[in-house]
Amino acid sequence: MVEQELKSAFKQARSKYMKVDVKGSVDTPDVPPPLTEPDDMVIVTSPCHTSR
Repeated sequence: MVEQELKSAFKQARSKYMKVDVKGSVDTPDVPPPLTEPDDMVIVTSPCHTSR
C-alpha cells in the first residue's frame, strides 16, 4: 500500500535529472488492544440541592 502511494506520488515527477526508486518495506505496527473503561460511574448528589 505504501509502495503504491509513493509510486503514484512521484509518477508526475519524471525528469532526466531525477529518478525515484522505491526499495524496502514498511512494517505495520500491531493492532492495539481495544479501549475499555470500567463501569465505575456513580451519581453524586449535592447535599444542598437534593430536589434537583
